Amino acid sequence: MTYYQCLYCRIFNYFNFNGENDKINLRMSSFGLLSILPTVNILTVVYLISFIVKHTIINKWEAVGIDATIFVFNLLTITTEKSDTLREEFEGFTIDKKRKINLLFYSYVMVTMILLITITGYTAYYKSKYGNYDR
Repeated sequence: MTYYQCLYCRIFNYFNFNGENDKINLRMSSFGLLSILPTVNILTVVYLISFIVKHTIINKWEAVGIDATIFVFNLLTITTEKSDTLREEFEGFTIDKKRKINLLFYSYVMVTMILLITITGYTAYYKSKYGNYDR
């Protein structure tokens, strides 16, 4: 099981806190949240490149297209049957392994958000001091 699949199982279990939700709705909600994480990473890199070359590379609709592509990719790679198998395997993990996955997950999210906020803040500072570079 890859780390990405562990994240899917963790998100699925997070949404299924009372155990009474429909599996299809849970699966779609999990894919929605799971597709946002790599999209933020891609957009952070694109934002940094945009700042370096002083020109905005993509617009908001292209970002939505990236997110939709990742969402469809998740739907195609993790089928309903594979989802059940992955969740059964995830339930068999020891508490230490689940804690390690949680630590990796929180570290991943924190580093991603810190990078995004830092690049955004520096870009806002640069634009307020030197003007918008897209004009």
